[in-house]
Amino acid sequence: MADKNSFDWARFPAQHEIEESESEADVSRIFYECAKNPGHVNFVPIKDFNLNHLPEDCRDEELEHMVKCLAAQTVKLQIGWVSLERPMCDPITESTYPFYDKRGSRSIRLGTGRIRRVAKFVKGKDKYGMSHYLQLHYCPCEKCVSSGERRDVWWEIQILTARHVVYDNSEAECTSCVLFYDEDGDSNGSVVLKGIYAVYSDSLRDSCEMTCITCDQALAERLESLLGEYDRLKESVHAKYKHHDGKLTIIISHPHGMSKRVTLGSWQERSSWASDKNVSQFTYSNSTCPGSSGALVYIPGLVYSRLYYHHVHSGCDDNGISRSGIGEEEFSY
Repeated sequence: MADKNSFDWARFPAQHEIEESESEADVSRIFYECAKNPGHVNFVPIKDFNLNHLPEDCRDEELEHMVKCLAAQTVKLQIGWVSLERPMCDPITESTYPFYDKRGSRSIRLGTGRIRRVAKFVKGKDKYGMSHYLQLHYCPCEKCVSSGERRDVWWEIQILTARHVVYDNSEAECTSCVLFYDEDGDSNGSVVLKGIYAVYSDSLRDSCEMTCITCDQALAERLESLLGEYDRLKESVHAKYKHHDGKLTIIISHPHGMSKRVTLGSWQERSSWASDKNVSQFTYSNSTCPGSSGALVYIPGLVYSRLYYHHVHSGCDDNGISRSGIGEEEFSY
């Protein structure tokens, strides 16, 4: 396993892993006909995940708790528009950029993201007294707009994914974010939120942060509790695994748009910027499928602040090696 001091630009993913689908029935068919991972034997449904799925030397209740906490923050993204601004070529590899040929269409794609922040707004101001980015004063969620209600308290949920999944504002506005989709065919516990804009996007890092909105206080408090739980666990988990020889890597995603699955592997190669070794990219052995793009690449040996842009799954190279986008580490090796 290697640790490089600079990025090998020619080895960025040649194949991104977005799923394209027209219906839920189509999603199920594609999943069961998958040629890349027939049977998906390495994909553990989150509802079945337990301590025994972890490697023997990693069977720790705190780590199991962390996986389930991160799973609760993982969302399915359904994007219903292809931006007119998608470029012809990837800025790094110069290969054809995903869905360039479908710009301006309503082609439906499926990917994964992770909630990284929840921000409360009261009368257009956040807790620091800063005015809203779009100068909003009332909740713009679909429920409030359609009912004519003018609620002046709302929460914005920021989700990090890959830029090739959600490219820009126009795609963020046409994205449905499905929270708590944990069992195939059962949407009773799921919550669907509509995207409103992209806060940040970077093709070089293959990273995009988009925002959803809700005025449901109970939902917002549930999400804030999950994020607080992550903050409480991250340091102690890191202390246990920072020198772990197996380089354990965990990915939680929505393969083919199905419910959450967990795959385990190990990171194989780490590249970093010469000027900032905390800015890095990884390759890893985890199984992934179309629909996994944008998922958090979680390495217990690293500390990830939620305020940093973490590593997300970007795709595979021609040899089938999985690669992340460029992310930030709070702790340097």
